[in-house]
Amino acid sequence: MKQAGHEVNFTPVEEVAAHVVDGIRADRFWMLPASEHSDRQIRARSRSMLDRANPAYLESFILD
Repeated sequence: MKQAGHEVNFTPVEEVAAHVVDGIRADRFWMLPASEHSDRQIRARSRSMLDRANPAYLESFILD
């Protein structure tokens, strides 16, 4: 991705672990951090599935 001109930022492992622990303690099934970007991806995927359409939405999120 970096060669394509897109910086990739990874969440530190400790932050992911803390999020998972919080989710387990709260008895949450979905452990998704708040993120408008992720929310858009989830909406696009579910809309595509419900429409029984090919996943054309992927192209707009790959380099997003």
